[in-house]
Amino acid sequence: MTGQGIHSDGADRAILVCLERENIRGAENAIYADLKGRRALIDPFLLGEGQALLWHDNQVFHWVAPAQVEPPYSQGTRTVLIAHYPAIHYLSGKVNPNNSLGTSKVSKSKRLRYQNTPCQDCTSPT
Repeated sequence: MTGQGIHSDGADRAILVCLERENIRGAENAIYADLKGRRALIDPFLLGEGQALLWHDNQVFHWVAPAQVEPPYSQGTRTVLIAHYPAIHYLSGKVNPNNSLGTSKVSKSKRLRYQNTPCQDCTSPT
């Protein structure tokens, strides 16, 4: 999943590990101090295979840019593992009392999932 907008997942801590990345353009990650993306703490960067990003999900916001298949290829892969702590609220449906940061709204046209066409906006939100 890419192109989610600036957000918090609702956990205390989160880690994103890139397991595989092949023939993909975009999908840069960034960390922001604010929901509008005016203050980057970590500027957009590519998370390569074997690299991880760990953050305090209840203190900062994160973002991932839309992805697209790198021309001239017809297929690409970006496999990531994301883990949260604590994760019990994802199973129980309860809100994590330690995280009230929220998320920004992203239009459906900017959300991409398993899409091989060029992205509409592959730029940083700032």
